[in-house]
Amino acid sequence: MKFHPSKQIEKKEKKTSSTKEERENYLKKTVFEIGQGHIFEVFSNGKLDQLRWQSLILWLDEIDRFFLPIGGLKGLEKKITEMLHHEAEIPIEAYPYTPKKPDFDENNFKKGISYQKNLIEVVVLGGAAERLNFKDEVTQEPLPAFLYPFMGKTLLEWIILDIQSKERLMEELFGESELTPIVLMTSVSKNNKKLLLSFLEEKKFFDRPKSSFFLLEQPLVPYVDRQGKWCLDELQNIQKAPCGHGAVWKLLHDSKELESVLKEKTHVLVRQINNPVLSFFDTLPLFVQTTLDSPAELALLVTDTLPGAKEGKIILKKNGRFTNLEYIHNEVSDLFGFANVNAILMKVDVLNGSVFQNPFPGFLLNFKGKERARPEMSMQNIVDSIEDVLVVHFPRQYAISAIKREGEGLETADAAVSIIKNLYKQHSSGSKEGEIYTPFESRGLKKL
Repeated sequence: MKFHPSKQIEKKEKKTSSTKEERENYLKKTVFEIGQGHIFEVFSNGKLDQLRWQSLILWLDEIDRFFLPIGGLKGLEKKITEMLHHEAEIPIEAYPYTPKKPDFDENNFKKGISYQKNLIEVVVLGGAAERLNFKDEVTQEPLPAFLYPFMGKTLLEWIILDIQSKERLMEELFGESELTPIVLMTSVSKNNKKLLLSFLEEKKFFDRPKSSFFLLEQPLVPYVDRQGKWCLDELQNIQKAPCGHGAVWKLLHDSKELESVLKEKTHVLVRQINNPVLSFFDTLPLFVQTTLDSPAELALLVTDTLPGAKEGKIILKKNGRFTNLEYIHNEVSDLFGFANVNAILMKVDVLNGSVFQNPFPGFLLNFKGKERARPEMSMQNIVDSIEDVLVVHFPRQYAISAIKREGEGLETADAAVSIIKNLYKQHSSGSKEGEIYTPFESRGLKKL
C-alpha cells in the first residue's frame, strides 16, 4: 500500500477538529447541567459572534481543567452551592500558642542573606484590588495594584529592589553572585498580564535577564449572586474576577516552565504585592534565616492584630494544627491568634504533597455586604495540609502596613509611608526629609 501524506494530514485534521468539537459540546452540556445555561442566551437568534463564542469556550475549558481535582466545572459549582447553603466550619476555640520571635543578631542577619541562594521569590499581584479604586487618570480605566505609586516608585519596583538588595549584600558579604528566580502571579483582570509585560519591557527587566522572570496566570472565576447564579453585565458578558491568591500553589506545581528551577532551589518565598514594608529593613532576611535553620516544612510570618484592619488571623486548633481564618468570619475577632502578614516560606519538596491534599486552600464566598461574590481561595490556608509548621512573629511596624484602599488612614499608602519614614529615623541618625530611601540602605542598621 502506498503512503499518501495528504490523506494522512486530512485524517489528522479531521481527528483534531472532531476532538475540539467534542470538547466544546461537553462544556456546553456541562454548563446546562450545572444550571448556568443562561450564559448562552446572548448567542440566540443567529447573532453568533464567533470571537466572543470562542473566548467563552476557552475560558470554560480553562476553569474546567484548573478545577479538575474537584471535578472541573461540576466540582466548582458543587463547591459554590455548598458555600452558599452551609456556613464555613469555624473552630469554636483557638488555643494559645507562642510564635517564634527572632532576636536580631548580625550573624543571623548574614545567614539570612546567604540563604538567598536557596530561594525562589514569588509575588502575587494579579488580584482584583477592588477597594484600591486605582484608575488611569486619562482613560479612567482600572489599573492593577502593582503599578500603584508609592514613594516615587510603583509597588512592584520596591519588591524588585528588595530582591536586588539581598543579592547585592550576598555578593558584598560572601563574594557570591546569585540571580534569584522571580515568579509573578498575574491574571488578565484589569489588563494585568498585558500591562505587566509592557512594564517589565519598559524597565528593561530591571537589568536582569528576561529568563529570570516567570509568569503564572491566575484563572478568572465567575461572580455569583446569593442564589448561586452566574452574574452577567449589561452586555450579557459573564462577570469574572481572579480566584484569589490561594491559586499560587497549584500554579507553581503545574508549571512546566518552573520544573527545573524548583529542582535547583530548596524554598519558595511567597508574598503579596500590597505590603511594601517588607521590602525594607531586616524582617525578610531574619524570617528566612529562622525558617531555614529549623526543620519546618512551612513558615508563616505573623504580627500583632490591629483593631479595624481587615486581615486574616493565624490560629491554633484543638487538634494541634494551625489554620488561617479570614476577616469576613465574625468569630475571628474573638479567637486567640496573630495577624496574618501574607508572607510564607515553603520547602519545595513538600509542594507536591500539599497541593495534592489541598489544591484549593481556604475556599470562600465573600459577599462583603454586596449581592455578588466570587469563589476565592487563600494562600495561607495551604497550612491546613501541613503538619510541621513554624509561626514567626515580628513587631507590626516591621511586618505589615498593607495598602488596600485609597485615601488616608488605616490600610492606605499614606500609613505605610509614615511607618517607613519613622523607622528610617530610628535606624539612622540625622535623616532628613526628602532623603532617598532604598531597601539596600535600610538593611542591618539597627537591632529590631
